[in-house]
Formats: sequence, C-alpha cells, structure tokens
Amino acid sequence: LKSVRPFALFIGLPLDCVPSILLYSTIPSSNQVHFVFYDIVSTAAMMRLVGALCASCGIYYDDGSSSNKKSGSKSVVTSAPITGQKDSSNDFTGPSKRGSSPGEGRSSPSGQVAQPARPAEDRSCRPCILSSIETVLGFVLTCVDYLFGIVYYPHVALRRCWKSLRRSFLTSDQIKTVVIVGGNFSGLSAAHELECYHDLNVILIDKREYYEYVPGILRLFCNPNLFRSLARPIPYGGFDFVLGTVTKVDDDHVDVLRPSGEVGQISFDYLILATGADYRQPITPGQGDVTLAQRAETWQREASKVKNADSVLVLGGGAVGTELAAEIACHYPRKRVTLIDGSSPLVKSFPHTTSMHVERWFEEKGICLIQDKRLERWTETSCTTKDGEVYEADVVYVCMGMKCNSQAVASGKLADSLGSRQEVKVNEYLQVEGRKNVFAAGDVMSHPSGELKQAYYAEMNGAAAAENVLRSVRGEHLLLYPDDIAGAPVMPLVYVVSLGRYDGSMGFNKIVLNGGVACLMKWFIEWTKVRQMAGQPIGIFIWTLADSITFFLSRTCVKPMAKGSD
Repeated sequence: LKSVRPFALFIGLPLDCVPSILLYSTIPSSNQVHFVFYDIVSTAAMMRLVGALCASCGIYYDDGSSSNKKSGSKSVVTSAPITGQKDSSNDFTGPSKRGSSPGEGRSSPSGQVAQPARPAEDRSCRPCILSSIETVLGFVLTCVDYLFGIVYYPHVALRRCWKSLRRSFLTSDQIKTVVIVGGNFSGLSAAHELECYHDLNVILIDKREYYEYVPGILRLFCNPNLFRSLARPIPYGGFDFVLGTVTKVDDDHVDVLRPSGEVGQISFDYLILATGADYRQPITPGQGDVTLAQRAETWQREASKVKNADSVLVLGGGAVGTELAAEIACHYPRKRVTLIDGSSPLVKSFPHTTSMHVERWFEEKGICLIQDKRLERWTETSCTTKDGEVYEADVVYVCMGMKCNSQAVASGKLADSLGSRQEVKVNEYLQVEGRKNVFAAGDVMSHPSGELKQAYYAEMNGAAAAENVLRSVRGEHLLLYPDDIAGAPVMPLVYVVSLGRYDGSMGFNKIVLNGGVACLMKWFIEWTKVRQMAGQPIGIFIWTLADSITFFLSRTCVKPMAKGSD
C-alpha cells in the first residue's frame, strides 16, 4: 500500500478523527481512556480501508522514488512465458526472425523461443458499462451545448458586429496584423485568444483546411469511421484563414504557396510560429491530405492495411507507439503485435506507476515486447537492430523521431534562431531569440524549461504567446512562461495513455489513475477538446474551468515532481 499511503493519510484520517474529536467531550471521564484506545484502532482500520479502496480503483501516488532503474545494455523481453516449444495453433507467435523457420517466435536472451501467452477473452462487464456511460454522457453534454448555444452564439454575433463597428473608426496604421502559421492546438489557441480585439487583424495560415485531435487519431488505424468525430474544418469567422504552405519566413512577411501554385506574400506586425512537428505518415497527414475527404480516404486505406496484416511491428515505446500497439491488439486480438523499444520501461516520460500498468497490460494481452534494442535501420516490412538481429512483419509503423516543421524558418532571415534539431529557440517570453515581434509555440519551439511536447502544453504555449502579442501591442510587460500562466516555475504534468478502448492510465502530477476510469476520462477530454477547438460553448466552458482548477491544484495541493524525477 506504499503508493496509496498519502490518500489513506489525508482521507482516512480525517474521516475517522473528526467525528471522534467531536464525540470525545461527550464521553464520561472514566471511559475516555478506553475511547482513545478503540479510536486509534478504528483510525488504523479506516486508513487501511481507504488505501485498499484507492488501490482497487487504480488510484496511486507516484513521487518518482519507486522508479525502476534498468540497465540500458541488457535486453528485456516481456509479455511471454519462455518455453522451448512452438504453439501449434501459430496464432500468437512473435515477429519472425530472418533465418528462422516459419511460425517461429522471437528468441529470448537465453536462446530459447518465447511465445506470447494467449490472451484471455474479456468477459467482464466493463466495456458495456463504459460504452453506456459514454453514450449517456455524450447525450447530456450535447443537450447542454445546445442550451449554452442559445445565449452564446447571439453574443458572438453581437461581439463581431461591435468589433467591426469600432474598427471602422481606426486608421490602417492603428490596426496591427498578427499572422499565425499553423492551425492545430497552439495555432488555434492563439487565434481564439486574439480574435475579439478590434485593433488586431488576425490571419491564420495552414496547409490543410481542417484540424485533427492528434491524441485520438491512433484509433483510426482500426476504426476509420471515427475520423469525423476527431477532425473538423478550421473554425474561422473571428479571424481570416488562408489555405496554403508557408515556404519562407522573414522579419516582416511570409511567403505562401497556394494550392493553385500561386506564391504570394503576407506582411505582418507580429508573427506566431505554431507549425508543430511531424511524425511519419499516416500519423502526420501527407501532402495530398489537404481536405477532410482526402484525409478520410487515407485513414480508410491505412485501416485496410492493418486489417489485412497478420503481424504488426511497432517501433518506439513512447506514448504514440504504446497506444498504437495497444489499439491494434485490443481491436484485433488474434494479430501478432510486437513493439520494439531502444530503452525501458515503456512511456518512461511518465511516472513509473503508469509504466508498470502499461507493461502489465501488454503481458496480459499477449503483445510481444522487446526492450533495450537499439535500431540500425528499418523498412516497410522489417527492422534491423544494432546487434544485427532482423525482425519482420507484414506492416511496420515507426513511432519515434519527431521532426520539427521549421523548413520555412530555415529558408529565411530567421534561420539563425534554429537549434541543432532544427527547433526554433525561444526565451522565457516565448519570443524567438533576437526578435521582439516573432513568437513560437508548440512542438516546433524549444523553451528553456524543457517541458514535454504534448497537446496540452502546445495549447498553453499558444495562449501565452497570444497574450504576449497583445501586451506588446499595448506596450505592457510580457508574461513569463510558465510562471505567469501556471503560477509556478513548471507546468503541471497532465497526461492520459489509452490502452485500447476500455483501459488506460491517467496522471496529474504525482497522482496516477489506472483502469477504465482513465479511459473514460480520455473520451471526455477528447469530446470536449474537439468542441473547444471548434469554438463551441460547451468545450470553451469546460476547459476554461478545468484549466483554472488544474493550475490551482498544481500550485497548492498536488505539486509537480521535481525536474529530473523519473
């Protein structure tokens, strides 16, 4: 119960002691000694009960002290009992090795053949319960959204009319142009922050006419019909939208290549770079995925590829690779799914309690997990490790090696602001080094705090950059990031790792919640966040409230781990 002691102490102790203190004065003096003795016993029992309840619900407290230190040189192979025999059914063998006989599983460090155990069929009622909750909650939230919309949308229309009226009294010199390059989390967040100001002309540029909820798109490898619930058209209205690719960034303008092939210039007074970073396709849209219909067709093709494959090899044990392997294994329990990672444990950027839960889930589902194997090269159907081992599968997905989208910066006058990984270097105000009117946010930039690259932080970056643009226009002091945003020198750690449809691990600083509740929370986050990005009232209301509560708790009760903790 080490991981649940804080909950047992701060919940169980008050539950038992507060009533006891109130009752103590009413007890005759001759019985007070006995009362104290029995109360100590009941307090201990209450603390054990609360701790056991937290453990059974998958709620843990992880301060990083229990991190498992593994050697990076020793190969770790899990998710399978080591036997010396082949599975005659040949359903759950590991990835085939070049030179081995057909159907032979992967070799363990001892030279024996490791066969993943057949996963037990899930006969629990969890899927039915969670699906029912999602259906009911989705219906309720949709109704609330309609009710909010009765007031919200007329308010937005009036605000835009008032904005246009006030702008008509300004000269062109009094209106500042703000160009935002990139239309996903950080870019949309910045655009929504600035769109209501009458003295700002906000222009959003993106090479696609839609945005995607990236943390949820891995589900589309197995169920592409969910695409329309995870992607929406760019919600312009309070700002101008330009469809095109920025090819060059200079001090006062950007060059834009339109879909028609025409190249033009857009001048700016202030610039926010929110171009993000690319994973490999199809996780990142290709050049032909400009419209929603084209992107939907891409996901249909990828889903067919996964469906027709007998074996799948996933390279990379971060959040992306882990969720992709889990999604395929959950949707297609008979497929041979293998994940190879160059280190251990899985999702090592998150608390160790999450890593333990993920690896235990992989073992239960029969996923072949090969760790501490550095990769030399890979193709569409195989990979080769540094020590010469070759693993083959019908399809290979590379989920590592994020690449910053800074090509336009490299080709212009801001090239000197790029780092060794082609990231845009910024200061504590999110200003690009050496430029007072250029800001960067999201995955494309490198901040001195060294925070994780996640959608949550990208959105906070965008809001902070927009606020500092506004303060620059007004001549006010700029906000320090993250100090003046979160009220602390570090941003809170907030994450959800989904393991298929009905399991997962959710963390908030030192608190970790494993199981179905975490997966339900990811669905709730996804549902509301897509609508917030679209400018719908239910999403805006929930996330304004949620961000305020998150920052308050992170400053007071549940403080982040010290930097460098595992």
